[in-house]
Amino acid sequence: MTEHNVIMYMKDGCHLCEQALELLERFDDAGSYGRLNISEVDINSDANLFARYQYVIPVIEIDERAHLEAPISATDLRAALEMLT
Repeated sequence: MTEHNVIMYMKDGCHLCEQALELLERFDDAGSYGRLNISEVDINSDANLFARYQYVIPVIEIDERAHLEAPISATDLRAALEMLT
């Protein structure tokens, strides 16, 4: 089974981040694109991350090759995963 390393840059209280995480979890549960190893990174934990992503969260990086920024749709996520599979 294919595995993808997914990093989601987010912060607490971000409703778009919550929606993107739910989307990732649905794709992971479905298993159509393999296993998604999801790591959440709070941009408030690092000043550089905050400066870089404060206006574009959530940001999803998949296998260090695909990069998605808000707003993230199921279509966008599917296209990124298909490109990597």
